Amino acid sequence: MRCPLHADHNGKKNSIIYIRKIPVPKIVVTDNIVVGIQYECGVIIATDVGPTISNMYRLHDNIYAAVTGVGQDICAVVSVIQSKLEMHHMTTNYRRVPVRCANQMAKQLLHSQDGDLNVNLLIAGVDKYGTEMYSTRFDGSSDTAPFTAMGTGTMNAMSLLETRWRTGLDEETARDVIREAVICGTGRVEGPFKSPIRLCILRNDYSMLDETIGSVVQPLRPFVSRVVPKIVGERVVMVESSTPENGGSGEESVVAKEKINTGGLAKIDEGGDK
Repeated sequence: MRCPLHADHNGKKNSIIYIRKIPVPKIVVTDNIVVGIQYECGVIIATDVGPTISNMYRLHDNIYAAVTGVGQDICAVVSVIQSKLEMHHMTTNYRRVPVRCANQMAKQLLHSQDGDLNVNLLIAGVDKYGTEMYSTRFDGSSDTAPFTAMGTGTMNAMSLLETRWRTGLDEETARDVIREAVICGTGRVEGPFKSPIRLCILRNDYSMLDETIGSVVQPLRPFVSRVVPKIVGERVVMVESSTPENGGSGEESVVAKEKINTGGLAKIDEGGDK
């Protein structure tokens, strides 16, 4: 049976569009990162909220997916998987759908298109076997791991996860770890993170929490060293100011020598004499 996304008339339609010089729709790339970790009582998947399309989807009652890739392909793939899972749910007398079924359907769909669909999915859910998480790539390959990251900034996020993750994490610690992994993946470690982060928490007792963390998250580095000019008498010296990001007061120390009004150079010590 042919894949429902495949249509033989697409080639003819594209030729007609090209001949008539109709503008081709622009490709929308999400350019986001998705991160997932397993903790003691469940699994958490997270993504940064971008200005394009939604990056978190509900595949079924107990299964969610965080996605990254091309927006048009994401909408098509998610729609097909949701329809197949609902059909499977009805044909099995409305039993709870296993998470591995959603992963298998995504693998078959992406593999049948020979990698033409630029979609990467991080599928997580809970069933009678417990919580499970699968990372499925655009070529149809898939694997499972206690923590993973996909999309932009994967290496940065994985380096933090390999350092911070451990077995038996509680939910609060797991939330902090996955939040910092998303921030590292976006490459904005040294400044306030402006984009909100969306979390989806799936627990072993079949409870679910879908929330979005506020628009401003404190950076990982609490202090930033800045060199600012400061007037001391007739001299202009450079002062290193270690200022907290939250706007508090920090310590100052003179670190350089500058011109005097006469044009000469003078070394300014902490005592103030040259």
